[in-house]
Amino acid sequence: MPCTMKRLWIPPVDSHPMPLTCFRDSLPSNVDLPLTGNRTSQNILKTPNPTREKIYKIQTCEKLSAPYQKLPTCTADFHLYSWTLPSVSTLESLAEIGAGCFGNTKQMIGLIFPRPIAESEYVCRVPIYLSRGLARARVWKVNKVRLDPSQLQKAMALHSVLAELLTELTHYEFYSVDSEACKSCKVRKFNHYDWNPEQSLFLGLLTITKDKLIDWAASDELLRWSESMKLWRMGVSKTQSIVELHSSGIISAYPCVLSSLPPNMCHGRLVRPRSLPKHDSGLFVVCDRINASCPTKQRDRDTVSCYRLSRHLNACRVNSGLSEKTSSRMPIDFRTSDCFVHPLPAWLWFSLTLIPPILYQTNRALLSVEFCVKLTQFVTLSAANCWSVVSPLTVLVPDRLDAPNGMLRQLYHSTANDKQAESSNAGQHWDKKVVTKLPASYPIPGPTELLEATTLLRAADSVNLERLEFIGDSFLQLITTLQVYQNSSLQADEQQLTNKRSVLVSNANLYGIVDREQWYRYCTTRPFDTRDLFIPPCYTLKSQYQEPDDLRLYVKLTDKSLADMIEALLGCFLQCVGIRGACGLLQRFGISFMDCVNGTLNSSASMWRCFFQDPFCLTEQLSKLTIGSAGGDEATTAVLDESIISLQGRLGYVFRNQALLHEARTHSSYSPLEPTVCYQRLEFLGDAVLGYVVSDDLFRRFPDYDPGMLTNHRSLIVNNLVLARVLVDLKLHNGIRHNIPSLHSMVDKLCSVRLADVKSLSELREKIQLNITALPMKILGDVFESLIGAVFVDTKGDLQVIQTIVRRLLGKVLKLPP
Repeated sequence: MPCTMKRLWIPPVDSHPMPLTCFRDSLPSNVDLPLTGNRTSQNILKTPNPTREKIYKIQTCEKLSAPYQKLPTCTADFHLYSWTLPSVSTLESLAEIGAGCFGNTKQMIGLIFPRPIAESEYVCRVPIYLSRGLARARVWKVNKVRLDPSQLQKAMALHSVLAELLTELTHYEFYSVDSEACKSCKVRKFNHYDWNPEQSLFLGLLTITKDKLIDWAASDELLRWSESMKLWRMGVSKTQSIVELHSSGIISAYPCVLSSLPPNMCHGRLVRPRSLPKHDSGLFVVCDRINASCPTKQRDRDTVSCYRLSRHLNACRVNSGLSEKTSSRMPIDFRTSDCFVHPLPAWLWFSLTLIPPILYQTNRALLSVEFCVKLTQFVTLSAANCWSVVSPLTVLVPDRLDAPNGMLRQLYHSTANDKQAESSNAGQHWDKKVVTKLPASYPIPGPTELLEATTLLRAADSVNLERLEFIGDSFLQLITTLQVYQNSSLQADEQQLTNKRSVLVSNANLYGIVDREQWYRYCTTRPFDTRDLFIPPCYTLKSQYQEPDDLRLYVKLTDKSLADMIEALLGCFLQCVGIRGACGLLQRFGISFMDCVNGTLNSSASMWRCFFQDPFCLTEQLSKLTIGSAGGDEATTAVLDESIISLQGRLGYVFRNQALLHEARTHSSYSPLEPTVCYQRLEFLGDAVLGYVVSDDLFRRFPDYDPGMLTNHRSLIVNNLVLARVLVDLKLHNGIRHNIPSLHSMVDKLCSVRLADVKSLSELREKIQLNITALPMKILGDVFESLIGAVFVDTKGDLQVIQTIVRRLLGKVLKLPP
């Protein structure tokens, strides 16, 4: 039977209560925070500014907070969660301490929740970046425990003590009896918080576990330590010369000097040497027993060897723990009489420091599940069965070991220590036994994939949305170009078409989608820092300590960041669900009007049919315009037919509707005195089609390219200089109908640049630039794009045909390195 406390714990009450303004439900969804001007303004501008920052309240998963979670008032079941880690010896190496320093590791810090936080017992796998490498923690429900009211009171009291220890990891008052040091120390951060479970970000209780149960014996000892500290502060108790160590490993005496412990009990204790400077907040773990070099020496001159133990404040940053060293740091000797002892052994304190990163990453994982459900309801307009499909998933949060190299800088790639740590993790086989991905037919990307699409680059995570934004932006340009192309007249020029498209793809339009659906709550925007951002579960920040844009309550996001998230989300759909799924998302956004969600079309060509006019109608419209200055002359018509046959042969495609080919090769200067259809509409379309096809090719061929490399490579391929040279090389320029005298001389100059003589795209562009004349060069590049657009229209949008033609026409260029 667990022992009970005679006096029930009462949550601390502020002696000067003030109305809380940080209540979760009362916080504003977002607050304007202009980069310049008055930061207190909370008015949202009618036209969003991409460079403007706004603050949004921090959100937590519904499963981790009220009202889903609620502390009961009577006997009830609680769900106990813990996590597996690599072997103890591996963790000691990753923490840069000596082998065996952690000692007894049967105990752990865990979390209990009134209700389960996930349907699957194996909730998620999350990364923790320690001093020398990555340790994967696998969060799982280990047991269901029943607590009566007195046990719940004790559990809440224990949580309060652990929360204070976690907040004040190195506060002088916990270890030192030096009153001057305590006075000079900064104000305790824990005093900034109020017990308020219903309004807290996380509603769960910290506890000490052993053998998948709550360790009540250890809990009692830690509560006694807390009482001893209060009595000592009041001057009631005195320092004990000899302290007995309880079997739980918790020291209940306060204050405790290392010399007061039995010599065989010092190993694995956490201490703070009195000799450390006041500005040094370090803690040390004792790595061996007391060294008595001579029996005649006084006890207070005995020394111990200690290793500094990190608090791992940057455990959520992917650039932490990249050292390839395998040996630990050198220990430091301290006198036992100078070392004040922490109530927790080093292993329990270490597991306590992991609570903030584990809770943060678990929240991210569960938010991605929640977002997946919201997206399903948004796209399919149905809530039926979506939660039952998504909720059983186990979320594997990406880390250095499984993130694509293109996501990380070269210096941030996984290390040998990362791989060795994972090989020693007893829970690694779980990943293959649980469901981590949605069915292939599901219309939404899975939670793990959504984490990539909602993580900004500045979050310092192993994945970010930059690559998905690259491909998503190209696809968005394609669909919106089709939308504008469908609704424009044959006489519309390129500038008019571009202006119409700009409205659809603008950051203001994309940001409006995020704001309307409140998807900003799923965006990871910054690195997580325990010291500055963590608030213990069940606590809220007191109003008198709140800042207008307090980082513990708010995150800052620009409108452009949220617009980028929409493009990345589109790229995520494109890669995970396919073109139809991506078009369905755009349809729900109001950007595309194709019925791709409920349609039964299968071929890529048939998907775009609604975007193209009937070919006979198009031919009739074109016939009303001037096709050639010698219309009606049979000899000229015969020449035109022969040139068209030759042009189609070099292009490698025979048009069903040759009026499109006439349009694609006609410049506006061809017949200035009469209305002439020219290539501007098809060039506008072909530019987007070519950009998407090349982007998709680079995205798939170079998975290790970062977004900057992808963008640079694409710009070296899809530009007027290179396209003009390819057009001339393939002799496709012969069919251009124009009235530009300088075009012929430009063709001669381009012929002097041989593709076979260049070794890179950059070299090719430099050689072409030596002979450049802006207007003729642009005409040649535009004709190349208009031909691609004409084929796209003629095939009703068959991207496979376009990909084949692009590979044939740009084959030499695509093979060149940047």
